[in-house]
Order: sequence, then C-alpha cells, then structure tokens
Amino acid sequence: MSALSKVRRVRGAAQHSLSGSGSGTGTGSAAGCTGAAVLSGSGPGGACTTGAGSTAAPALTSASAPRAGVRARTRERERWLRRCGMPTPCPLSPAPPPRRAPTCCPCRAGDRLCVPGIDHLRFLAYIVPPVFLPMDEEGIGVVGVQSEERWTRSGVRLRQVSTGEGRWNWLFVPGGPGLGSESVLGLARAARVPGTVWLVDLPGDGSNRGLPVVPDHPYDRWPDVLAEAVQGLHDVVMVGHSTGGMFMLAVPELEQRLAGVALVSSAPHAGWRPAFGRWAEAHPIPGVDAAGADYAQDPNDETLRALTLAAAQWNFTPQGLAEGRTVLEGLPYCHDAVAWADAHFDDAYQAQWKPQSLPTLIISGAQDHVVDQRLWQDDNAFDQPHVLRRTIDGAGHFPWIENPQAVRTAFADLTELLDGDTR
Repeated sequence: MSALSKVRRVRGAAQHSLSGSGSGTGTGSAAGCTGAAVLSGSGPGGACTTGAGSTAAPALTSASAPRAGVRARTRERERWLRRCGMPTPCPLSPAPPPRRAPTCCPCRAGDRLCVPGIDHLRFLAYIVPPVFLPMDEEGIGVVGVQSEERWTRSGVRLRQVSTGEGRWNWLFVPGGPGLGSESVLGLARAARVPGTVWLVDLPGDGSNRGLPVVPDHPYDRWPDVLAEAVQGLHDVVMVGHSTGGMFMLAVPELEQRLAGVALVSSAPHAGWRPAFGRWAEAHPIPGVDAAGADYAQDPNDETLRALTLAAAQWNFTPQGLAEGRTVLEGLPYCHDAVAWADAHFDDAYQAQWKPQSLPTLIISGAQDHVVDQRLWQDDNAFDQPHVLRRTIDGAGHFPWIENPQAVRTAFADLTELLDGDTR
C-alpha cells in the first residue's frame, strides 16, 4: 500500500502522507512497504534523493548519472557485438533480439563478464553493458559503490551484487514502491543464498529514473513489466519484500517462469490495510502528525523522507530501530512511484496467481505490525507442503534487521526445497 493511502486512512488528508506504500514500511498510518513505504519523487525524469538530500549513488548509472556515461557504455556494448559478429541495434530499441546464435559472446573466458544461467543472446540484445566493481568482504556488492547493472527493453534495472556456486538466479524486488532496491540489499546479505543475486528496480522506482533506458511514462506497465526481469535468466527465484511481493503475485505471467518464490512481510490481498490503520492510530508517534501535514502540503522527496523517518518505529522493534533508521536514511525516495501505487494498486490489490507447486517461502517478523500475516491462513493455497512458513522472533517489518541469522536459516530451508524439487 502506498504511503499516501495509509495516511489517509488513519488521520485524514494531513496524515495521508503517512500511509505506507504497498506492503511497505509503515510510515504514518499506512507506512507502506519497505521501510520508507512512503516514497517520494519528483517526476519520472527527476533526480531521486539518497540520504539527506544527496543525489543517488554516483557509482551507479542512476537518476543522477550523466548521459555521457551511458553513451560510453553503449559504445562499449557495440564493440562487443561487432567482435562477436552480431548485429548492433540501439540498446534502447524495442526491436526483438536476434534469433541466430552468435559466433561468440562478451562473456567468453577471460572477460569476467559471464553470469551463470544467462541466455546471453536474448539478454544482451536489449541491455546496456554491465559495470563490474569489487565486492565487499562477504562477496556482496555494495550498492552505490560497487555493482553490475543492466536494463531490459522497458527500463527494468537489474544489479548483480554477488555470484557464487549454484545454479539459482535470485531476484530481490523491493517494497515501497519508490524506495529502490537499496532497501533490500541487507536482505540479500542476510539470506546468503547460493548462485547469483540480483537487485531489481522497476522503471521509475527508487533511483532508476532520468536515464535514456527508462521510458518517459515508466508507470504505464506497472506492475506487469516485472516479468521482463526474468527474461534471459534461468532457474529464477524471485524474492519480494512487502509491496514487492504483492507486485509479484499481481503478475500471472511469472507463475510459469519462476523456479521458486519468497514473500517477505507481504500479503495475498489488500485486507491488511485496515488492520494497520487501526494499529497505527492506537500507537501514535510524536512528530508524525507534523511530518504528515508538511508532506500533505508539499509532497516531495524531502518531506516524504522526513515523514518516513518520523514513523520509523512502526517498522522496527526497539532493538532494531537505530539500525533501521540508518537504512531508511540512505534510501532514494521517489514520490511519483508512491502516487502511482496509491491511485492504481494499493486499494484494489488481490493476488492474481498462487504457487500451486512452486517451492515457496513466506517469512515475516513476529512483531511486524505493518502487514497482518494471518491473511495467509485464510487461503488453503498457501497451506501446502511446498509452502514454507517462517516467523522470525524479535523482528519487525524488516526482519533481517533484527534477526539476520534466522532469516538466513529460512532461506537455507527454501534452498533445500528448491534443490529437491523434481517438477
């Protein structure tokens, strides 16, 4: 649910900014999906802010990246394709990828460009060349400092942050919307899954704005465009936090294209919203009303960020609040994405498909007061042997903040289920 809609439910127009977005972070009465469920942005082409008003991570080609850098990367991509004897269409062209097999590919030995499980011919036909940067001590790329990134033809961004042994491609989809995939980097770290890990940003979400590869009207195909993230990848396990999980279940096309699913602090329908509104109203936070009024009067990235931080304790336990606030402070807030969800998704959300046989993990914090996890119990489709339910003790809406070890164990259980799947 969007931050905007949550606020409306709890205290009216002035607090409507509090409403969290999607499955998101509770900011205000409806603090939405991921920590800062209330995302704010300045239009599809505007620059999102990261942290206290700084521009989005400069090391990544984000909303603040110069077009010159993109042009240079495009030239490099064309050089790869010429070397391989492949056609060199504009990477922004909607034309379908070539069908013939190339004589070679840019991931050949020695280039350090090979990612296991990728259909290079299909994928490289519509992406900007990747950027390779060093990993941290755990082998996880540091978003904003080190990463590889690429875009699909409609502007979905994938950032590879780690790769290792294992055939699985793990795609982490953030909540919010509007928080950006930076919000689930900590989840990816905590999960420590085998294979390759990608962070996913829909066009116009988080810092994925203001780029030639992102269309002028990025929200026109939300959330269906999420299906493009899977193209060119094999053995995909998609992980959605809060509203990110709701987006996944709203795209029926994904059912036949995924090997597994993980739904973190998410829900099967919008029925969780009234319960959160009542809970937030019964647990007021000093300063939230004022921040909500400021946002309602002048909705922009900064007032949304201020509102989200004011309502941070709705998303975390007392033990995790300090670390949680630090995470929220560093996220890109984009109001346009929040506004889209508020107008077109939050109230009407209903899962369009259910994992009939897919290995599935449903995981949440025991003290998550944002999204009511009891909703899963009302549908027998989510009470099957292939669906794992895990409740993380001592954790809130971002369970990896307070109890990363338990989150890691839950993902290890899912991996075991995936490895034993004989479908």
